[in-house]
Amino acid sequence: TVANNNDFFILSVAKECYVGRDKHIEQVDLVPIDIWDFVEAVVTIEVITRAWNRKILVHCCAGQSRAPTFIGAWYIYHGMSVDEYLKQFNITLNPIMVENLRRWENWLIGMRDVLRYYMVQFEAANAEPNDYKPAYEMALSRLNVLRKYLDSGNVLLIGGTKPEYDAFSQYYNVDVINVNIFRKVGKFVLFEYYNPGKKYDAIAAFDIFEHTLSPFATIAKAREVLKDDGLLYFSSPTINDPNQHIPWHTSLMHKEEWYYLLDYFSFDRVYEENDPYRITGIWRKGKIKKYESYMKLLKLKD
Repeated sequence: TVANNNDFFILSVAKECYVGRDKHIEQVDLVPIDIWDFVEAVVTIEVITRAWNRKILVHCCAGQSRAPTFIGAWYIYHGMSVDEYLKQFNITLNPIMVENLRRWENWLIGMRDVLRYYMVQFEAANAEPNDYKPAYEMALSRLNVLRKYLDSGNVLLIGGTKPEYDAFSQYYNVDVINVNIFRKVGKFVLFEYYNPGKKYDAIAAFDIFEHTLSPFATIAKAREVLKDDGLLYFSSPTINDPNQHIPWHTSLMHKEEWYYLLDYFSFDRVYEENDPYRITGIWRKGKIKKYESYMKLLKLKD
């Protein structure tokens, strides 16, 4: 019944109860809730109800634990305390879920600007295709660069938007890792949904790597999933751009640091744009694995 009701946007917040449409947060009952699951739920409710002016239905399995907890997170975002929320709506929650809401209430102190940023990103990522014309034109421009070095093959598009997929899939077999914007800050490696049995002719990632805590781990993983002579095509702002010094850019580096990292993992530059504030280019996976030789030396010393 719920799945067939098109009057509502459906937000499912139970791991074991998913109606097969709209949004699913795979939450287990009566355990600590990840802050970023709260962020995801609150941003979803806010954008759907206020920006899109649609009704939203939040459900779990019994409607007595997870659903009222996530709905409570939205009310707390709008200024209610945990106690006020429970009292006003006459809600009785398990102490574990009450503690989850108190952690959320404390986290919100000083973090509202970050949350507003995610709302803007969520709304943009789910906009109508017609709103993506500038992004599609940019994607075509990047596609034309890659085609100079790769005629066809398998491409892994990290954090790919619909315009990027539409552009690149015209010439390549494209797999997309839809990097969850709510979890992008603080991820060590953005390959968590990667198919380990598949190798790629190219990886494309635009304005993604600056959101990781460890570019070292990310580039190492890129080398692992690329075929021999595979291409890494990425762009990232550098620390030289003062406008990019924002909380969710956790890995702003100098170009020289990127060059050192790419050289360390034996990536050879084949193309690079001339931009003092960004690093944008294509690097080819080399055959000499300097970092593996280095690790062997360490083992010999041990």
